Amino acid sequence: MKTQSLAVFAVGLLVGVTSGQPYTLSERITVDTKYNVRMRVDITGSLTPPSAKGKTSTRVQVEGSSLIDYDERVLRVDSNGAVSKTLRHCERMHFRRTLAGQPQELSLRNGVRRLVILRKGHTEVPFSPDGPLTWGEIDAVRTDVFVPALLGLLPSQPVREGDTWTAPPSAAKELTDLEKIDSGALACKFDSIVEQNRRRLARIQFSGTLDGIGEDGPVRHKLQGYCSFDLDGRFLAELALTGTTLLLDESGNEAGKIDGRLALTRSLQTTSPQIEDAALRGVKLEPDDQNTRMLYDNAELGVKFLFHRRWYVAQVMGMQVALATKDGQGLLITVDPPANMPTANAFLDESRTWLVQQKAKVKQTYTPRRIRERPPLDGFAIEAELAGQKLWMDYYVTAQQGGGATIAARLSQDSQLAELRREAEAIARSVIITKPIVPRSNKK
Repeated sequence: MKTQSLAVFAVGLLVGVTSGQPYTLSERITVDTKYNVRMRVDITGSLTPPSAKGKTSTRVQVEGSSLIDYDERVLRVDSNGAVSKTLRHCERMHFRRTLAGQPQELSLRNGVRRLVILRKGHTEVPFSPDGPLTWGEIDAVRTDVFVPALLGLLPSQPVREGDTWTAPPSAAKELTDLEKIDSGALACKFDSIVEQNRRRLARIQFSGTLDGIGEDGPVRHKLQGYCSFDLDGRFLAELALTGTTLLLDESGNEAGKIDGRLALTRSLQTTSPQIEDAALRGVKLEPDDQNTRMLYDNAELGVKFLFHRRWYVAQVMGMQVALATKDGQGLLITVDPPANMPTANAFLDESRTWLVQQKAKVKQTYTPRRIRERPPLDGFAIEAELAGQKLWMDYYVTAQQGGGATIAARLSQDSQLAELRREAEAIARSVIITKPIVPRSNKK
């Protein structure tokens, strides 16, 4: 009897030690919630590029870092509490990478530091109400960590020190950029309460190995880190993560290994007037065909232009830039020196001859017309049938100081033709020659 009483007493002591006071570690984000985020990422590793048939690729080294500092304001929260739209002003967004000894850098340009972020599923779709973004700028934001999604690391119910839980797949995807998780999860544990700069922080550890499909195919992520919840301010205040990413080939063998570190701090203090009401009068924060257009700026080739997001730059070939859409539309921009620029009528004859050589049936030809006087832009169209497909071909010629460009759009004659033609003309109108163009054979 005495022994039993001692055992019960001992168990009571253990329960008292492990249970403790329960804490509610949850943050409520509402419309107009504002916060500042500072983040640094460092990576190092190696990759094996895809090899040509019958050849073996050599593994190359990669290393890089990114520095991001921004104030953000929440603009929309869905009925389920998920943040789906924010307004962000970036004080700094700089990316640096060295791949196979070749340095690459990207910084968000001064004119587009204010961004609207649309959250769709697991990805972010940004645009700037102040000007067009480049694909590199869009991709940098798209692959960035979306802080509201990290709240999934927090427990869904009150917990005591030592309690454990599993983070939902949404939080794991946000930390890994996995499009699909085949196996694995992030295990979380309420580790302790620490005091930092007179703030009480609940420290949560997490770790896990996740296999799935990423943007580059099969991949395995091994993660370990912690996040801290500010008990007084009731918000997620910091996150630190170390991880290893293994890129896998079709056979499941390692094709690359990247080690990375992420350090993120967050506060509720913001200093950017650009996200306040006074700075937003007359600013369009809803996406449309104009403010979501993208900028292509090739300083080496000497051309820049704007294009709608259904289009993407498929290839750059010498003096030509080819655009395409996922459903097979195509557009080709050819940059030429002044001496090589054709008139609209000469370009019409050349285009019609080319179509005939391709065994196309020319159904209708539309006479060249002047679309714009300065800088001059002429356009014409040809209806044709090639390999059983009815095509609408729109052509443009612009002669500018230092050179010019011809634009040829190959469009399907379907229900979207009118919209596609408007987009092709908008691209042609936006083409700017940025430096004197000389024949490639004369370049040093």
